[in-house]
Amino acid sequence: MKYKYFKEIIFVLFFTSFSIVAQNIKEKQRITKDYDLTKLQNLKEDYSSNFIKEKNRANLLATQRGWKLKFKDANGSSYELMKISKEGAPLYYKTYNVNAAISTRTNYLHNNGGLGLNLEGQGMTAYVWDGGIARETHQEYDGDGGENRFSVGDGSTELNYHAAHVMGTIISSGFEAAAKGMAPKAKGIGSDWSNDLSEVTFAAANGMLVSNHSYGIAARNDDNEVQIPTYYFGAYISSSRNWDNIMYNAPYYLMVVAAGNDGNDNTANLEPLEGNAGYDKLTGSSTAKNGLIIANGQDALINDDGSLLSVTRNTSSSEGPTDDLRIKPDLMGNGSGLYSTYDSADDAYNSITGTSMASPNVTGSLLLLQQHHKETYGNYIRAATLKGLALHTADDTEIAGPDSQTGWGLMNSKVAAETITKNGFESWISEEVLTNGSSYSITVKSDGLNPLLASISWTDKPGVASEGTINDATAALVNDLDIKVTRESDEYLPWRLTGVYSNEKGDNLVDPYERVDIENPTIGEYTITVTHKGTLEEDQRFSLIITGISGEFTFLADSSEKAFCSDSDAVFDFEYRQVVAGTTQFSVSGADEAMSVAFSKESLSDNGTFSLTIGNLKDVSAGPYSIDVIGDNGNEIQKRTIRVVVYHENFDDNPSELEFPTNGQKALSKKTTLGWKKNLNAENYVVELSDSPNFTNIIFTDDVLALTADVDGLVEDSVYYWRIKPKNRCGDGVYSSTFSFQTGVTDCTNTYTATDFSMASIDAASSNVTATVPINVTENLIVNKVLLTTDISHTSVNELKISLEAPAITGGGKVVLLSNVCGSIADISNATFDDAAGSLFCGFSAPAVSGSIAPENNMSDPFLGESALGEWKIIVEDNTELNGGQINSVSITICSSVANTSIPTFSSTNLVLDGNTNYVITATNMNASSTSETAEQQIYTLVELPIKGDLKKEGTALVAGDTFTQADITSGKITFTNSETGSFSDQFIVDITNDAKGWLPNQIITIQEGVLKTNEFSLNEVSLWPNPAKGILNVKINNVNNEDVKISLFDLQGRKISTSVNKVNSTIFTKEIDTKNVSSGVYLLSIEQGNKKATKKIIISK
Repeated sequence: MKYKYFKEIIFVLFFTSFSIVAQNIKEKQRITKDYDLTKLQNLKEDYSSNFIKEKNRANLLATQRGWKLKFKDANGSSYELMKISKEGAPLYYKTYNVNAAISTRTNYLHNNGGLGLNLEGQGMTAYVWDGGIARETHQEYDGDGGENRFSVGDGSTELNYHAAHVMGTIISSGFEAAAKGMAPKAKGIGSDWSNDLSEVTFAAANGMLVSNHSYGIAARNDDNEVQIPTYYFGAYISSSRNWDNIMYNAPYYLMVVAAGNDGNDNTANLEPLEGNAGYDKLTGSSTAKNGLIIANGQDALINDDGSLLSVTRNTSSSEGPTDDLRIKPDLMGNGSGLYSTYDSADDAYNSITGTSMASPNVTGSLLLLQQHHKETYGNYIRAATLKGLALHTADDTEIAGPDSQTGWGLMNSKVAAETITKNGFESWISEEVLTNGSSYSITVKSDGLNPLLASISWTDKPGVASEGTINDATAALVNDLDIKVTRESDEYLPWRLTGVYSNEKGDNLVDPYERVDIENPTIGEYTITVTHKGTLEEDQRFSLIITGISGEFTFLADSSEKAFCSDSDAVFDFEYRQVVAGTTQFSVSGADEAMSVAFSKESLSDNGTFSLTIGNLKDVSAGPYSIDVIGDNGNEIQKRTIRVVVYHENFDDNPSELEFPTNGQKALSKKTTLGWKKNLNAENYVVELSDSPNFTNIIFTDDVLALTADVDGLVEDSVYYWRIKPKNRCGDGVYSSTFSFQTGVTDCTNTYTATDFSMASIDAASSNVTATVPINVTENLIVNKVLLTTDISHTSVNELKISLEAPAITGGGKVVLLSNVCGSIADISNATFDDAAGSLFCGFSAPAVSGSIAPENNMSDPFLGESALGEWKIIVEDNTELNGGQINSVSITICSSVANTSIPTFSSTNLVLDGNTNYVITATNMNASSTSETAEQQIYTLVELPIKGDLKKEGTALVAGDTFTQADITSGKITFTNSETGSFSDQFIVDITNDAKGWLPNQIITIQEGVLKTNEFSLNEVSLWPNPAKGILNVKINNVNNEDVKISLFDLQGRKISTSVNKVNSTIFTKEIDTKNVSSGVYLLSIEQGNKKATKKIIISK
């Protein structure tokens, strides 16, 4: 869309004067204060470990197979081998070379640029990962912005012309005017692309806002042969997911990625979407949801007022969309013929072209937009807001609406900056949050002059990676938010793609950015509503941007959300501006009735400030509260929603609840996830896992913001205990109750044999032949390990690549078991692939492969803890001709976790005792046994202690986690000591294990007060009949005195059912008790006369 531009109104910013502050430690802390830094640290370490492992393996295979580690092609693009795909293909990073000029109107933001802003990157830092690093001493990295503004981030030393050109595009000072960068006074930090995931995670955790990546996975090798699997094109693969994971956990960080330069290569993807070879060329980081993917445009023709006259895309720019029809690329920059720094000398320059240049053109521009917002309003915006702002204000360049060549169009930095400046008058920018089941709405007034545009942008959770299915249309989107605009009976919906080069307005199910365009709105009010589909497991933050509106006044909070301890007041400061004279009254709606609210100024008639104080937080429950602050000048009403999050130091009203694994659950995998319910009073949680209920030996601990924690490396057939402790800025809670679980034992008896060999033949007369045989696993088994046995006839095994493909329920994926080994020796005879087996030994004669061998790649770890249900496949690829064969047989064994069934037998009775007693526990009270095992082998672990006494072993008090045996009970060593003198009840809980590792968890032993005992008599000659009683129970007592007789009926829990006081007229007392209104069961009848009493057990039967 080409903007008709903002009205020519001069705005004077009356906001608090914020100085131009660098991204110093304080600012970085503010950016990262809500980050889960522990999770980011774990991600950093995982990515680093995986990189080292994958890189070493790739280098080893390169040596064996003659692959180049690094090279440059005829166009000068740099390549470096990074890892091996699951299919066994070498994966190279490749720089994307090709021309960029400043068509994005970023020059309007510079000093004397026309907007009066003087935004040149002062105090900002740009991060670049590339095929090497820039030259630190280049003259362009000095200048007005400061000396030596470029530094190396990762210790790399290898200079690279491409990296130098990219860095110069962002930060060159203009020593040579033609080379001036987008942010000529910003600092730059450069790193090479090795270990990029880990390094980016670290930088994001330390406050990085934007990074540039002008490289990606190469589709072809140095011989111009396609080297990546076909399904990679357009797919949301594991590398795409990894980048989304970083951005989701660091929501102020935005990754900018070059789309690539394969626009003229229409033969690499043999199965493009819709069969259209001109599309479906993106892969790797270019298909991530949360990043900004940049296409390359030619030099644009710009009108004098900064509006776009015309622009065309460079045909070399790679086209989308993704397989689920997400709008990718997102945006177009100018990357054609850009003059910038080189690495060969301190004064070296050159002009090159490509998406590699277009993406830093955008990256530097985005950095200035962050700077503008910070200088104007005192804070940086979230990555979703920055991305949404760039897409919202872009100039449409191809078909009306978004497309798969240039996304939302050419970046327009001028309009983006104006949108920030005029927030509240002619535009709206806010960061909101949607909770599960909630919606958000706002009413705005169209100016009737410009198109009314409303958009939402959010950083989505990482989705499920597609690892094997070509053109998999499954949506990668996790949280599906929706926006619509209504006016009276009219409804307007967002854009969506319907094909590789077609779009429409409707319900968008795949993009984490949605925009509604109303080209010719009527002057008046429109309502914008944001909702969500399905269930939001966590609150979803989103950014709302609206343009084409008008307002007479505006007021903005210093923050849309703040958290407070309940012993303080919540204070929000507002800045007020007006362009039409009048008086605006302020009020509040939606505050909790227990809250007090007070404005420092209840009305304003001129530009100024006011504050809102919300008090009495101690009387409201912990959690978030959305409160509307309303301004009304008589002509229009504006609403600003603020969010107050209240935390209490005390957690008594907010105990934590564990969810999964459930308490006492068995047969868990060695890799499991711990989960708990959200605690509204918690900001983070300490998770602990131990092999004892006393937690003296902590096996795993973490401090997390999320409601889950993944635990790996557990020991088979072992018992574990886990708990969490909630925390917030005001204090720490207490530990939750303890849950326990037992990992399973591995059962490898489930073998499934293939029966369908219709596609098992390998034709000798053809090349590039693929044979497949499906194996159906019909049970929902949880994978602990996978074994595969096969017999394959083939005249030359070294021509074969053998893979195992998993069903979709596991997340899919394909693992290469064997590729191009054993020379020209024939046949694979009943070979079993087993991760625990020894390395491959090739036979000197047929069969080349037999017996148990370790696969080339681990075939169990990718599926550990997943369900095995569905169709597995063995895939045999033969890329040569003249030699043939067939798959003769194949079977798969799923080793799963099953419960240990050697469970002890246990019986128990209540401990019935008087107060202030030392009670010896006997085998009648607690008796555990197991077949063919001794009493010493039956072990009790004390999980929960009694409250009103001490459990002792040989006089020493026991604590949680202590153990004793059945033999200890039988020999009278275990006692319960009680000092209670009044009525009481108590209990303790034990787990029971035996020598076979059988586990009987959470056995409750009840301790009961002995006031109503059935075997002690202080009255003689008490008779009861009939017993059991049906209707009338007769009571007779001999030799009584003339005192009243009190008869009471209790149930076995000591609850009184009835009481009667009876006169005595002779020495023999008799009484008939009607029991027909009493439920059937066992009861205790208490009889008292004076200081004498007796208790009898009776049975009432209907």
